[in-house]
Amino acid sequence: MTTAASQLAALDEDVTNHNAYTGGLLADVGMLVFAQFHAEAYTELCNAPHGPELIERERERFGCGHPTLGAQLLQR
Repeated sequence: MTTAASQLAALDEDVTNHNAYTGGLLADVGMLVFAQFHAEAYTELCNAPHGPELIERERERFGCGHPTLGAQLLQR
């Protein structure tokens, strides 16, 4: 994820390589929160395909997806 983020940063002059790399590292922090507080339920969700499908299953189960949860946590 971080290598891809750094490469994508090269396409936008307003995004620094450092910020893109950091964003790549933090992109899935919401997954860690779900795994910490809902380990069994989240493990079941993660056994199926990832991507948009996982985010939709998270929304159905927890009321939000991991990108939203991670963003809210980092804003605090």
